Amino acid sequence: MTPEYAKELLPIIKAFSEGKEIQYYDSSVHDWVIIQSPYFSGSTKWRIKPSPNLRPFTPEECEQQVGKVVKSKNTMAVTLITRYKVKTNSVCVALNDGYSPTDFLEYFTFLDGSPCGVEE
Repeated sequence: MTPEYAKELLPIIKAFSEGKEIQYYDSSVHDWVIIQSPYFSGSTKWRIKPSPNLRPFTPEECEQQVGKVVKSKNTMAVTLITRYKVKTNSVCVALNDGYSPTDFLEYFTFLDGSPCGVEE
């Protein structure tokens, strides 16, 4: 391993230590593949899995989420989306008056881990 290659790997190793997904380029399938236990060799191309581009739900999409169960990213508490307030553009969960669609995307996920927003 060269010092230059080691410098290239540092951000990838740091991301791996933080729990981010790491991918390598598999030339047999011509695509990036997630690897659970990377083995950093000099002939492999590595990258941190790119984050998806997400946007908040539109008002119509917010209304479609009412009745679904979500969990807080901070506390892992599970709660129900009780309603959508058109007047204030707020998604309401349990006893909370509401979150803007942007805050809702930032603070919650659905139970399966999928985002409370739309991938573009």
